[in-house]
Amino acid sequence: MDKKKDPQDFKIIPSSEAVYMIIRFRDEMETRIRNALAISKRAVENYHGKIIGISGEVNVYEEDLSKWPADRRILIIYFSDQANAVRWLNSDKYFKNDDFPQPSDTLQIFLIPVHYTADKANYTFHLQELGNCKNWDKLNDGYVKNAAKCMDGFKVQHGAAYTTDAEGLRCSFVRKGNLMVLHRFQSIDHFESFYYSKAYDTLKQFRRSLCDCNSVVFTINPDLRNP
Repeated sequence: MDKKKDPQDFKIIPSSEAVYMIIRFRDEMETRIRNALAISKRAVENYHGKIIGISGEVNVYEEDLSKWPADRRILIIYFSDQANAVRWLNSDKYFKNDDFPQPSDTLQIFLIPVHYTADKANYTFHLQELGNCKNWDKLNDGYVKNAAKCMDGFKVQHGAAYTTDAEGLRCSFVRKGNLMVLHRFQSIDHFESFYYSKAYDTLKQFRRSLCDCNSVVFTINPDLRNP
């Protein structure tokens, strides 16, 4: 008998309303975040959500749009739709408070629509923000489409989530109108084999001639227990 798959193994059809909640927080708050998630896990599930996990170190490759703070990590939570994501955030004992995890350092939160779920083994995420674009049509035709083909050659699960209308829920660090894209890789080495390849270098230079970009990579650990 085939092993029963977790729902996260299956692709979501493009018309799905699913979203990833991206939460950025300070390194030193990790234990408090993990403890809160341990208590909130059942509530997340009640709102049709699933905690994907917390990142390790965030690796910065490009930061034209804004400086990425060196002491920040990422938490990702999957929800079936934006309404459930917002309901959970507004009702959770800890995460609903602007002064959590501490008054001087609240969470930075935004939502990005999920295009499809990737293989569970691909827990290295590449988050790109493209902005200040001189010509979006030219960028799409000359970069986006060709970069997707290039990524196919490297077996990248590209465009797992994307939007030009990121929904900021609290102190969002992205700007509406910018293109946010989330790609998924097998590892940091897998990402770098693509990013530094000759095949991608020409596309990267073309992109840089048209727009600014923030580009960070992090690997999510689904184990929520404190190390």
